[in-house]
Amino acid sequence: MRLVWFAVLLLSVVQLARTPINLDLSGFLPSHAQPTQRLLIDQMRDGVGGRLVLLAISGDTTENRARLSQQLAARMQQGDHFSLVANGAPLPPEQLEWLMQRRYLLTPGLSAQSFSAAGLRQALEADLRLLASPLGGMIQAWLPRDPSGAMLMLLQSLAGQNPPVSQHGVWFSHDGKRALLLAYSQAPGMDARAQERALASIRADFSANLRADDGSVSPAQLQLSGAPVFAADARQQIERAAQRTTGLSVLLVTLILWLAYRAWKPVAYSLIPLLTGLLVGAAAVGAWFGSIHGITLAFGAILIGEAVDYPAYLYTHRSAGETLTTTAWRIRHALRLAMLTTALGALFMLLSDLEGLRQLGLLAAAGAVAAGLTTRWVLPSLDPGVYRLPRLPAWPRPPRWLALLLLAGAMVALVRADLVWDDDLAHLSPTPPAALEQDRLLRGELGAPDTRFLLTFTAPTAEAALALSEQHQPWLESLVRDGTITGYALAAQSLPSQTAQQARRAALPDPATARRDLDLALEGLPFRPGSFAPFLRDIEHSRSLPLIQRTDLDGTPWATRVDALLVPGQGHWIALAPLSGVSQAARLTTAIDQHRAPGVALLDIKGDTETLLRNARKQALLLMLAGIAMIALLLGIGLGSVGTVVRTLLPVLAAMLTSTATLLALGIRLNLFHLISLLLVLGIGMNYALFFQRRAENGEAAQRAGLAVGLCGLTSLAAFSCLALTSIPVLHAIGLTVLLGTLFSLFYAAVWRPDVAPNNPG
Repeated sequence: MRLVWFAVLLLSVVQLARTPINLDLSGFLPSHAQPTQRLLIDQMRDGVGGRLVLLAISGDTTENRARLSQQLAARMQQGDHFSLVANGAPLPPEQLEWLMQRRYLLTPGLSAQSFSAAGLRQALEADLRLLASPLGGMIQAWLPRDPSGAMLMLLQSLAGQNPPVSQHGVWFSHDGKRALLLAYSQAPGMDARAQERALASIRADFSANLRADDGSVSPAQLQLSGAPVFAADARQQIERAAQRTTGLSVLLVTLILWLAYRAWKPVAYSLIPLLTGLLVGAAAVGAWFGSIHGITLAFGAILIGEAVDYPAYLYTHRSAGETLTTTAWRIRHALRLAMLTTALGALFMLLSDLEGLRQLGLLAAAGAVAAGLTTRWVLPSLDPGVYRLPRLPAWPRPPRWLALLLLAGAMVALVRADLVWDDDLAHLSPTPPAALEQDRLLRGELGAPDTRFLLTFTAPTAEAALALSEQHQPWLESLVRDGTITGYALAAQSLPSQTAQQARRAALPDPATARRDLDLALEGLPFRPGSFAPFLRDIEHSRSLPLIQRTDLDGTPWATRVDALLVPGQGHWIALAPLSGVSQAARLTTAIDQHRAPGVALLDIKGDTETLLRNARKQALLLMLAGIAMIALLLGIGLGSVGTVVRTLLPVLAAMLTSTATLLALGIRLNLFHLISLLLVLGIGMNYALFFQRRAENGEAAQRAGLAVGLCGLTSLAAFSCLALTSIPVLHAIGLTVLLGTLFSLFYAAVWRPDVAPNNPG
């Protein structure tokens, strides 16, 4: 058996070495979803907001903040981490010329009227007024080629409805205290490691620019926000939590075992099933799913508390002069039932639609089986030497009236409780509220889209999706005017549909008409004859320009925008419109309901995510009930007595009810992970109930039974306490629930242990 065990460990190590760690919280959303739900999950993983990094430079003088903004943007654009960097600086000459040549295909709102004598006259009068404004230099340079003002209209359209203020040629906050930038990363937003590298490059580039030409060092500071920042921070927090939780759990468990055995060999050998369970469980997850979530690794503390139960049960039940092989044979039935009930409770999580929960279930089930089998077949062949167990009194039996009173109080509390489930995915994220508030403020200053609301325009092809979004653009403008939103973004603003481009090209007049209408428009205005010959040449050239395709945008900043806002689905394409400045969600929902149109829908990231979690929670409740039924059936087969099955199940079910009532009494709003944790309580509590089913035949047997359950309980409570104390919300919810469940399982198991030996499972 040692060779088999060693081979399994070796394969597990090899598998873990090739398994990447994933920190995508959307893994805790259903994998089998409707198309709109699938789009929601995809947007959370790699959507329009998932790659957006917001930057703010504070401190120092206004001039130095502007200098740092320009230098940082230049360095970031030279690197390969970002597809787009913007800080409000003027576009390079080659990009401006690219736009100028195609302005009549790109500019929204252009029609034949724009090039009529009246339309040109109105535009020229506006140009005269702008020449006296801060835009005068730019207008004067463009005027000979663009008296219609199309280029200025195009730049305003690309800038959006609510652009930041500008100072010294770059974006600033409205109070002028921070220079602002934004960037789109090349890597997906939830690729935390890639985002870490990108963010590290930003910080390195910023630090490299702090020293001015005169040798002085700027006191300016850099702030970063956005989904990539949150993903990178979450990865670091979860990694630290996993390391601290696992390390502290192993340390506490080792200390407890040392106090029990006072010899290093049984302590060291007790860790063998634990480490085997962790390795095999994690490797099984990696082999099945192709990656392992950081939360799943941190969840190993649950397995630590469970895996040491089996060797503790073996060592404490060894009689004087008895070999461990004989002891393992004598307790094999109880050990097998404890292992199988734990694994079965966890395996029901594999039926969940949530990949994250399936990973947790597989880790717990595979780890429990590996630890149990190692205890049964490997530990007996290892000589632990001489160890002496402490003399402890037998477990006292708490009065049943106290247990019944506690259980009745818990049931009354559950019935009377105003049970409000917490289905907000944001509450499962370790991102602090202060960071979220900073993100909200920066988005407001930059006019960046919110991360919550998206309008979707769905059509069979990319071209049709662009056209559909253009068709509803006047309605979007009306939402801006009435204050429902402050802005929106569309791929069609950077890549108009072929239909729109054809219409704009067809609206261009022929050379003779253009010259005649221009002469009429110039009558009485202070422009020299012949000044607008470049305009007439551009009109004639634009009439023969090919329509702009997506590939024509390669190498321009607008390619990133189009790719983020025009995405393929399964057999269709979706044009996305992120909405900014939604202060009243109900008002927006009402406006969309009134505008009801085929192919147009609102994606509410927060609301739709809560619906997904609510459905997953209901599924988890059904899985828990199914798990209870299957464990009852397994106990019936293994124990062979209805009375024994009832005495075994009753403490665990009572512990689950009391734990839930205690969480509510502590003012905790229950979420999906509290519910899933009860499945773990079901398997763990079953161990204690099974161990208590062995009636002590004499004082020594009572001593061993009490020590076995006490030792198992202490090690489990130590491990679960470490998990409950972590700051990661998911791990805290699991740890606290299982901690309470373990306490109450021990209490109720002691209350309902049998007076008369049942059919002995050992």
